[in-house]
Amino acid sequence: MSTLYISDLDGTLLGPDARLSDETVTTLNRLLDAGMLFTVATSRTPATVIDLLSRLHLRLPAVLMAGTLLYDIPTRRALAITCFPDEVAASVCRALQNEDKEALLYVVRGEKMFVYYRELTGEFERTFVAERRHSPYKTFSQTQNYAQSILGGQLMRALLCLEDEADARRWFSIFGAMPGVLCYLYPNEYGAGFTVEAYPDGCDKATGLAAVRSLCGARRVVAFGDNLNDLPLFAASDESCAVGNAVPAVRKNASCVIGSNADSGVARWLARHAGGEGALAAD
Repeated sequence: MSTLYISDLDGTLLGPDARLSDETVTTLNRLLDAGMLFTVATSRTPATVIDLLSRLHLRLPAVLMAGTLLYDIPTRRALAITCFPDEVAASVCRALQNEDKEALLYVVRGEKMFVYYRELTGEFERTFVAERRHSPYKTFSQTQNYAQSILGGQLMRALLCLEDEADARRWFSIFGAMPGVLCYLYPNEYGAGFTVEAYPDGCDKATGLAAVRSLCGARRVVAFGDNLNDLPLFAASDESCAVGNAVPAVRKNASCVIGSNADSGVARWLARHAGGEGALAAD
């Protein structure tokens, strides 16, 4: 029976330094070269994922932007993109504009991704953009009108980097009440602040998993995660592993709890359960 292994990145496969450990790279490449079916599912875009995963011998498409983008890393090609319907995108832009709220809007136009913002207002947001601004895979542009910024393109995600939890919960409620919007709220993985993400309703990591599973013909799926947006992935998998640093709700809904991301927990679990020193063990 073929098994597909799929892992979240931040807080799960990546260490606390937001990088793959040498142990993880060595272990995964040995298993990948022996035939293991493995990919990732993350909220990140190609702009950061391509570099982060450059050392891995990945063959299967990656599930990016929480399921809105199926992406082939070796060829740098988008295989499937899901965006907001025009009327929903207009509602998201209108809410942000009416509240004079700073956000990052991810817009696809042709084969290029643009990220629009009005003003970088907090340290969390300034750091977030500074770490990504020079990527060749997306362009950051300042705008004074969210609705105008998406003209001629399609909105894939609205992201708010907020330093106040009450403000984050308020925007989670605003987006969550909009028809056609799927919303997540979680603390920043690497410091203070909170992230609110709005995506097209019905598109999550589980939908991306379904596409990859169909592509590779896997009969069984094992998923790894740490945060709330991994719960759809867990629900769609035959077995789910929460890393030791996962939030309580994820640990509660997992089939098992494994080592933390600080200890290369995913790689060590795979080394024990997906294969030995030589070829992959039979499932």
